Amino acid sequence: MPAVRDPYKALGVDKKASADEVKKAYRKLARQYHPDKNPGDKQAEERFKEVQEAYSILSDPEKRKQYDQGGFFGFDPGSFRPGGGGGFGPAHVGIFQAFQERGAKFDILGGASVGAAVLAGFALLLTPAELDLALKDIFVSSRGFKRRTFPRYALLDHVEFDKALQRQCRGAQIEDVWLPYFAVATDVDRAGQSLYVMRRGELWKAVRASGSIPAVLPPMFTDDGRMLVDGGVVDNIPLAPMKAIKSGPNLVVHFGVNPVEPYNVKYESIPGRRQLMIRMLNPFARGTLPRVPGPISVLRRCFGIHQNPDLLPIESLDLVLAPPPFPGSSFIDFDRHTEVYEAAYRWCNLQLDQLAAQGHPALEAIFANK
Repeated sequence: MPAVRDPYKALGVDKKASADEVKKAYRKLARQYHPDKNPGDKQAEERFKEVQEAYSILSDPEKRKQYDQGGFFGFDPGSFRPGGGGGFGPAHVGIFQAFQERGAKFDILGGASVGAAVLAGFALLLTPAELDLALKDIFVSSRGFKRRTFPRYALLDHVEFDKALQRQCRGAQIEDVWLPYFAVATDVDRAGQSLYVMRRGELWKAVRASGSIPAVLPPMFTDDGRMLVDGGVVDNIPLAPMKAIKSGPNLVVHFGVNPVEPYNVKYESIPGRRQLMIRMLNPFARGTLPRVPGPISVLRRCFGIHQNPDLLPIESLDLVLAPPPFPGSSFIDFDRHTEVYEAAYRWCNLQLDQLAAQGHPALEAIFANK
């Protein structure tokens, strides 16, 4: 596992340092490495940024507590492994918060698709409220999933979406975030070896690759020539990669399996381009179109093929949660992200109460080191 920065070492203070001692150390180092005193010195500039980031953690009681609970190796309390799910993804924020408030410690965070995006925020030690605002910037304010373009590279224009993602990832490298983190993408040109786990490099690119919905967004390309798309294509709940990295309990979150329903559709009834345009423009004829799932709906079902929890390498210390589709959630619509996050938080607390009453072994293992 790549080295993870320690804010205490960054400021040169002891883990028991008081708030005043932390502030004093920060001011001394900030003056020493300030860009105005070191013009053109890139190393001083990077050190100044590190000092600022370290102080942003240790000066905030909640963030300092969060780092102290889960920012170290040497123990194996558990991992949080959320699956993809598009606009259902804000539910991960509420679930993480519910566990965190009860003292759960996760020594590694990793996921696919929107799960990778959410846990990147927690790896940066964002609070749930800050992460909810970050999701709003990335998926709502940027209008990233509503900017259609000429479909030469994808259905959507990626530029504003990428800018928002870069803003929220704050220039971080995966190996430098405060908590150990990985993201999973699909290497589409390597049959049989398509699962691609990213544990180094630019954080925003890892998140972007893990969430590159095929045909909807352009794929991500690596320096060594790989073309990467959404990790959910090959493994929407990549528990196996987590087990290859670490032992111990795991919290696995996925959004269920689509129920099998028969389609009462005759293939010959699907109209061609000309007839489709005519009937779409006619409000009376529009209702007579065959009820065939649209491209996004078909794509979502394709992601669900690899989301069957019965196929996962589940063991006794793996806790699997499958939250319901909360009101306001849909595959590529994040407009009601806060409602989904808050509903998931309430749902998860009820689940935790029930599992605790049952004495679930995985839950007990996750909370063993609180």
